Amino acid sequence: MKKLLLIGMAMLLLNAAAFAYSTGQGPTGLVCVPTADAVPAGNLEFSADLFYPPSSGGVKMPNCYPFRLEYGVAKNWEVGAAFVYQKGLNQDAVNAKWVMPWTVAGSKLAIGGQFIAFAKYAGATSRMTDENLYLAVTRPLYANKNLMLIGDLGLAYDNLNNWLGPNSTNILRPMAGAVLVLPTLHNVAICADFIPKDSATGVLDASGKSHDTFSMAAVYPINKMCAVDAGFTTGTPFANAGSVKANLLVGFRLKFSSR
Repeated sequence: MKKLLLIGMAMLLLNAAAFAYSTGQGPTGLVCVPTADAVPAGNLEFSADLFYPPSSGGVKMPNCYPFRLEYGVAKNWEVGAAFVYQKGLNQDAVNAKWVMPWTVAGSKLAIGGQFIAFAKYAGATSRMTDENLYLAVTRPLYANKNLMLIGDLGLAYDNLNNWLGPNSTNILRPMAGAVLVLPTLHNVAICADFIPKDSATGVLDASGKSHDTFSMAAVYPINKMCAVDAGFTTGTPFANAGSVKANLLVGFRLKFSSR
């Protein structure tokens, strides 16, 4: 009976975890890694953050401001859009995700896609783009009345166009992460995720090196409609590779429901 109660608590928390964090691109998830969650049908979520990148290799990148909108168009379906303001490096994206209505070995599964348009760099004939498809798997790992641990795995395929040249580059990359939810502390969520480096992307730091992306953040729900977050990432909102030093990030998210 106790085991059934914990499993029930795990699933309730798992279903509520979608509002715990929104990735920099927009899809519900951790910091950079999407999860098998979706915005509830009829709900609209708005997120805004400040990414503060420190100097790397003697170069100070301008502050980065990602804004995201996600809408639950139906049960287990979400669509969204994102815009990142960064002086001279603006980026925008659209995305969609479907959470499968069944579980496999206690895990939720989702498939999604994003189209990301990066800034047009000097000398380039057109903007760099990323056509991204991913599979996300989310599973409760442990639960009691004081905490809930949820694990996330993913696999992403990226078709990068005009990436430091006219040709396209295809990469396949694993993703992993976890979120710790603390029900007795106002449902504070602590998120962490990891994406290994891939030098083929050409996303390099100021010293010309590619790095793993590691991110961590805490989300504090003020009420049912508003939450604030703070943390760091060695990547960017649209990261395939990271930077030498971490970007500090702070932000907020608002939730509106038509039902």
